[in-house]
Amino acid sequence: MFTLLPLLVIVVIVVVWAVRPRSEPRVPLPTGPMALEAVLRRWVDDGLIHAEQAAAILAHERPAAARLPRRRLPIAMEALGYLGGVLGLVGATLLVAPSWEDLGFGAQVAILAGSAAGFFAAGAALRTATAPLERLREFLWLLSTGATAGALAVVGVDGFDLDERGVALLTAGGAGVVSFALWQLRDRPLQHMTAFVSLTVVAAVSATYAADGSGLTGLAIFLVGALWLAASRFELVPPQLVGAGLGVVGVFVGCVATSGTWAAVGGLLLVGSGAIGLAFAHRGAARPDTVWTALGALGALVGAAIVAGDWPDLAPLFGLAIATTFVGIGVAQRERATAGVQLALGIVGLFAFLPWAMLDLFGNALGPPAVLMITGAVLLAVAVVVLRRQGGDPGTKPPRSRSVRVA
Repeated sequence: MFTLLPLLVIVVIVVVWAVRPRSEPRVPLPTGPMALEAVLRRWVDDGLIHAEQAAAILAHERPAAARLPRRRLPIAMEALGYLGGVLGLVGATLLVAPSWEDLGFGAQVAILAGSAAGFFAAGAALRTATAPLERLREFLWLLSTGATAGALAVVGVDGFDLDERGVALLTAGGAGVVSFALWQLRDRPLQHMTAFVSLTVVAAVSATYAADGSGLTGLAIFLVGALWLAASRFELVPPQLVGAGLGVVGVFVGCVATSGTWAAVGGLLLVGSGAIGLAFAHRGAARPDTVWTALGALGALVGAAIVAGDWPDLAPLFGLAIATTFVGIGVAQRERATAGVQLALGIVGLFAFLPWAMLDLFGNALGPPAVLMITGAVLLAVAVVVLRRQGGDPGTKPPRSRSVRVA
């Protein structure tokens, strides 16, 4: 039964070979806007034309390409390929798993390494400009990376007899090398993701050798996420949106992991990261600015709450100050698109931190009913101020327009 996985790889290769273009010319002819864009992007990467020339060609040909009839079959076949690949892989895994321990070291490595090579070859055979087949190639290379990681894990455990950290470094390092080689800093989201995850795992595990059980692991993850965010800001890790999303996740996970040992450090890092995100959004350096404003404000509020692990008395006042600042900025800059986001999250922060601060300061002197009443009064006051700023003072009359008499 353990031969089913290589058999699946062989079937994939045969299917790819069967559906390949039969008489493909040396330069693939684009058949739609997406295909044309992919061809031009490849020409720019190969140095045949400049980016400005590619943009001009795309702008000239897009109206004509948009009038071509859309083909639904490749997309359907792409979805069918994903479904078949996943189902076949899961079925083969379930069949192989019971007898996996009975196999020898060489057989296990041969199955995984052969699968990795087969998936890579199947993806490399899809040299075409059509977007569905490009995505299918990325998916096959993702499976190849996973099989490579599995083979390296078997080598680390049974071949070199490494400990858990050694196996993790070997597996993540090898998967990272494969991911970067397949990604090549091009528009390949799946390879981009695996490269980031591998690098993050290597950094986190390496930090445990310096001080096991400390917050250095979280700081390492935070550093990778921050560097990835900076690289995506300067468009060094395409696609830019994927890089920014991975960077945000890395920063947040790193701060939370750091707070497990050093709560104040993790919380302040998250507050600082949120403030930087808000500053970039305010200057228009991060797009879309409303999304970055929401992420920055939410990070600052969550970071203030995390600080309570080390500074329980300061955290509610810290969070209350941040929430009040957001409300003030939202009211003062109501003409900006981001003001509403800051105002909404500021009100959420007031609702969370104001009762916390009052109970922490006054304890049982007020009691929960009084705390709720004061919180409601503050939120009502904020609503009145915002409405008056939006619509003007209802007690004042608008100035009369002066009529101009024409002689």
